[in-house]
Amino acid sequence: MYRHVLNRKQLKQWWLRHRLTIKLILGFLLLGILISAGIHYSGLSQYFNLNTLEQFRTQFAENLALNFLLLMILGTAVGLPRQICAFSAGYLFGAMSGIFLATTAAILGCLITIVIARYGLRHLLVPKYQQQVDKIHKLLAHQTFRKTLMVRFIPAGNNFLFNLCAGAAHVPLKPYLLGSYLGYIPQMSIFALMGSGIKMQSSAQFSVSVVLACIAVVIAWSLKSKQ
Repeated sequence: MYRHVLNRKQLKQWWLRHRLTIKLILGFLLLGILISAGIHYSGLSQYFNLNTLEQFRTQFAENLALNFLLLMILGTAVGLPRQICAFSAGYLFGAMSGIFLATTAAILGCLITIVIARYGLRHLLVPKYQQQVDKIHKLLAHQTFRKTLMVRFIPAGNNFLFNLCAGAAHVPLKPYLLGSYLGYIPQMSIFALMGSGIKMQSSAQFSVSVVLACIAVVIAWSLKSKQ
């Protein structure tokens, strides 16, 4: 009995600590599913100019995923918005594969940006962005994973500039990348679902929602284990 009460108290404490994060994750995923369904059933897809993506599919059909991944890694490394990457991946590969490819491309592009900023451009970045570099260093010097995760959940700010300043600030690399990868997933899911919603049949919507729900559980469990 006491063990049961203790478990309930621990569960309540855990929920109070993480409820905002979990609500953000589930809110992002629900929004993505609603956007996908809305695009599919409303006929809005006719207003999207998808000729460029179709040309890319035709030109690189033999190794489409590899060529897309390489292009998006380079693109996000030099400032391509990751939302464009996710939308394109969702359209070309479907929601599940699109989320994985887009998020992987974004994190590898992030890594390239950080390495270049840390070892090649620091002497140029620090004088120009001293205030931003100092703020990021102060923010991420401790509990890097948790703080990076929360920063990535917020769909605001310049991702490219943030990565440059983080590289110049010499933030701990592994927790920064892990926090970024997991933190990218909700927003990437929204735009990958937007892209896939143009072509996806309604019968696939349920499968996508189940997979994204599993992703949400994994992220929430990771937050719990890191506390």
